[in-house]
Amino acid sequence: MKKGRFLWSAHRITERQKAGKARSIKGKQLKNSRNTVSKQLVEHHSSVRDKHTFQHVQFQKDFTTPQDFRLGEFFND
Repeated sequence: MKKGRFLWSAHRITERQKAGKARSIKGKQLKNSRNTVSKQLVEHHSSVRDKHTFQHVQFQKDFTTPQDFRLGEFFND
């Protein structure tokens, strides 16, 4: 009963397979790091936009009538 010549190597990983696995892992890490950077940029831009929108709303609340702009005396003639 001759099963195979190299049974000892049936479960060994070749150098080519090791290199392929390393490339795969490195690629995933690079992809994840790119996603992290883009997420941080999106969060940064959205927080700036939200701050600007909030300031705009505050400005609208503060000045709702012509009298608030000190233009009331021009319109009272």
